[in-house]
Amino acid sequence: MRMIGTVSSEQHAQRFSDYLLSIRVDAHIEESTTGQWQVWVEHDDNLDVAKVELAQFQAQPDDSKYISARSDAQKVRKERDKAAERRRKNFTDVRTSAAWSGLGRRPTPVAMALIAICIALAFLIALGGPSGAALKMTLLFDATPPTITVDPITGNEIEDEPASMFDDIGHGQIWRIITPVLLHGGIIHLVFNMMWLWRFGAVIESAKGSWFLIMLVLVIAAISCTAQAAWYEYVTGWRLFVGFSGVNAGLFGYAWMKHRLQPHEQIFVTDQEIGLMIGWIVICSLGFVDHVANVAHWGGLITGIAIGGAPWLIRRYRRRVL
Repeated sequence: MRMIGTVSSEQHAQRFSDYLLSIRVDAHIEESTTGQWQVWVEHDDNLDVAKVELAQFQAQPDDSKYISARSDAQKVRKERDKAAERRRKNFTDVRTSAAWSGLGRRPTPVAMALIAICIALAFLIALGGPSGAALKMTLLFDATPPTITVDPITGNEIEDEPASMFDDIGHGQIWRIITPVLLHGGIIHLVFNMMWLWRFGAVIESAKGSWFLIMLVLVIAAISCTAQAAWYEYVTGWRLFVGFSGVNAGLFGYAWMKHRLQPHEQIFVTDQEIGLMIGWIVICSLGFVDHVANVAHWGGLITGIAIGGAPWLIRRYRRRVL
């Protein structure tokens, strides 16, 4: 994509852009810091033609052929929108079935290993007796609850020694920043999270590689867990939280941005999945579902969106500056 020149007003820039589209030259316009409107041509093969057309347009911007080109450009846009919609519908079934069935361009050992670890931990903790309970306490964000006594007169609970959510981590147990995501509160919680981990984790790993998925999961887990712990620390008080849902929200956010902004990377999300994920997070946040780590959900989602959208934003910024 190259800039071929500038036009003085937005009206003229849009008019010239419509004319270029009507003759099948793909271009777009952007306002510069000086107030001029830059004309960018997408394909180098069209540069010479576009430059000639721009010179002619600047000489007679109100010529009837430029004014009438608006309707022709609208027809071209509608044709392209219809073609894109047909391609999207034809591709949706393929990508969705591939994602849910586990069929991908490359193996997904990390996604499968994470699922296996979560399932194994669930069984070990449920069936392991005291050793299982000890294992769980080792993996929680903080395993030191506050000391509670009951007032013999009023019957009210009194927190004798307020506990910090960061006590154990402060003593060097750094793994606790991420390990709560491997634990779950029951079979439904586990199955629900593993389904979404397979859906988004597998497709991201297939497209970006195993090491990328490992780093992405670690970053999202650390941020979402720390955000939730900070909320409990400074707002509600000490509580336990477990589950992969915050990371799943982040994986979804990452995949969503890639789908919208960089579809060539072939990380796709359906409209139904977008509605379901956002709807679920909002419903939980409004209090319709109890005992949900809402801050971890939002922290994971925002982190995933930021990581997924950053490359596109950086390229767009550089293009505007340069």
